[in-house]
Amino acid sequence: NGCAASATNSITVVINSLPTASTVNLSGPTQFCKGGNVTLSVPLTAGYSYSWRNENGFIAGTGSNTYTASASGKYQLKISNTSGCSVLTSPVNVTAKLIPDKPVITSDFKQGECPGVNKILLNVSPVNTGYNYQWSRNGVLLSNETASSLEGYLLHGDYSLEADLNGCKAQSE
Repeated sequence: NGCAASATNSITVVINSLPTASTVNLSGPTQFCKGGNVTLSVPLTAGYSYSWRNENGFIAGTGSNTYTASASGKYQLKISNTSGCSVLTSPVNVTAKLIPDKPVITSDFKQGECPGVNKILLNVSPVNTGYNYQWSRNGVLLSNETASSLEGYLLHGDYSLEADLNGCKAQSE
């Protein structure tokens, strides 16, 4: 209708920067036997806050740039800056492998028998599927003796058996 009005609005846009997502450093291998651990860390940066998480969510009490993982899981670090922006590091898969049961040796050897004269049978009890075995005499490995039993005209000595499950080991008495 021939009428005009002019107006100017001013909007300030502030773009906050994201924190730098560092690569997680490892203190050792991420696969270890139960009872072991690996320390995960990123360089400490002033003004950043940290919170570690796994597939179950955030881990309570982990406000540091380092975390020692002793259980299997997928670990990530949330890094936040003072502007309220945050990033997640790439996940790190940690595997705590099972330790085999300590082997128990049974024997048909009777006190008073002469070693080397009568056949002797040594067995592990129970035999566990997936375990690898290695027999020793007086602390020295017996070559090619990797079955769950040892039979023959055995020489006098202290016999022991090592059980191995995916690189984790347990030694008999």
